[in-house]
Amino acid sequence: MSMNQTDNDGKARLDDMTQGVLGEPLPRIDGLAKVTGMARYAAEYPIDNCAEGVLVTSTITHGTVTRLDTEAALAMPGVIAVIDDSRLTTRAAQGTANEAPQQAPVTVCYWGQPIALVVAESFEQARDAAKRIVVEYDVSPSPPLAPGDVTPEEQEDDTVSEGDLEHAMKDAAHSVDVEIMTKGHASAAMEPHAAIADWDGERLTVHASLQMLNYNITELADALDLPEEKVRLVARYVGGGFGSKLGISQDVVAASLASIKLKRPVRVVLSRQQVFQCVMRRSETTQRLRLAATSDGKLIGFGHEALVSNLPGEEFCEPVLQSSHFMYRGENRELMLNLARIHRMTAGSVRAPGEAVGMPALEAAMDMLAEKSGVDPVALRLMNIPDKNPESSLPFSSHKLAECLRQGAEAFGWDGGPRKARQRREGEWWIGTGMASGARIHSTKESKARVTLLADGTARIETDMTDIGTGLHDPCPNGRRDARYRSCDGAGGHWRHAPPPGPRIGRKLGCGFDRLGGLPRLPRDPRRPRCAGRVGRGCARIARWQGRRRSQADRCSRRRQPIP
Repeated sequence: MSMNQTDNDGKARLDDMTQGVLGEPLPRIDGLAKVTGMARYAAEYPIDNCAEGVLVTSTITHGTVTRLDTEAALAMPGVIAVIDDSRLTTRAAQGTANEAPQQAPVTVCYWGQPIALVVAESFEQARDAAKRIVVEYDVSPSPPLAPGDVTPEEQEDDTVSEGDLEHAMKDAAHSVDVEIMTKGHASAAMEPHAAIADWDGERLTVHASLQMLNYNITELADALDLPEEKVRLVARYVGGGFGSKLGISQDVVAASLASIKLKRPVRVVLSRQQVFQCVMRRSETTQRLRLAATSDGKLIGFGHEALVSNLPGEEFCEPVLQSSHFMYRGENRELMLNLARIHRMTAGSVRAPGEAVGMPALEAAMDMLAEKSGVDPVALRLMNIPDKNPESSLPFSSHKLAECLRQGAEAFGWDGGPRKARQRREGEWWIGTGMASGARIHSTKESKARVTLLADGTARIETDMTDIGTGLHDPCPNGRRDARYRSCDGAGGHWRHAPPPGPRIGRKLGCGFDRLGGLPRLPRDPRRPRCAGRVGRGCARIARWQGRRRSQADRCSRRRQPIP
């Protein structure tokens, strides 16, 4: 039914359809399971005859593995095998990659990179045996570790050069030219990256901690050279992700390869140290902000440049400038994003990619301009909100920043007194007030879900969305209790091709979230540019279209070639 559909009297039908769920306090469907420990995460499924795997990681920064001595490890009690397959992945896949990440573990690109997997009957046996592996390397001398060690690559898609910013800075009544640096950091989800893989001779089932199953199944099948219809991914609960679980990580592929080879289930759980060593980091940034303003504070010049880093071969580039392109006016504009190729762990999407480091730097520069010009910080921002996109000249479909600033100022009582940093001291504490604007990039993508009304008065909802801790189990069943689905009360979520339910709490809790290869899904259009960022949560940047999708053989060959 259309949201705009009307009755004969011209009144919208939905206006008379009351609901008693949305906006009301309701118990979380998964709450009891989580607080009592009954909610099973990736590594917690009781699977018979499950072996344990521990990754062996590199002790050099850059070079080649020339010899892997496994004799001592294989002689230890309980050790089953050492997997050094060329299909082991050495990095986590970027969000929406839709293909396997870099493989070829003999080529070491960063310290702590996985190079092999030890499988044993117990975790302790596998962990101890992993320490007995002797690895010999051909070490590359002096690999670059800091962005300043190399000549960076300009990201031309982000470059903007309009007017004459240098001249505007010289002529401005007030100007700011400041360099701001931010440190890199890594995700630290409560649940570490983990997987249990079980190959039955025909089909691979993997319980994993992943955020985007629709892409992840393609990435895993691609890494293993298996058809998608032979791969099934299950991610009923995910204990946080922050972007680090958007793509498949090394544990998923390692467990799968081991299970296929050994013909038994294998569990691989990254240690907390390994999560920090080899999954995903946010790049450090060095940013230069230049603002030129008239005597009353109106911007006539705007400059934002940033230097970030990533491994060789990675397309992702921390999108520091993405909000700066449209946030404030300034006819003389210079924006540039540079990427330095260095040998540190993979940089990728970490909570609020781009804005988390770009927006604070921009707003700090705006505060400096407010102080120099004597213009109130709120007023300064209000007067510099552009009427249309300052670079493309396209009109905004909507723009709420001014409304947000005015409402915030009124609620805070901003006009009621002096608003300065460190305006008074109370004991050891400086007391002050301040404000900042914020923007968040979102991309729009086609999404699908299926709702089936059943003869018994219940409904079945099918989707491959995952719950990363925010409680996705709740809106679907509760939404069905809306008056528009009166007959569905109490049904609970029955997600896409879920396996037989486990322990039930409330409404079919335990059906979980599932993705089975070969089921109807959104095919990837080879003409669609791949987004290297978070779907719907701020895409990092659009990789330039290469003209055609590489064949599987081409991709496998590329991933398994040594990277310089």
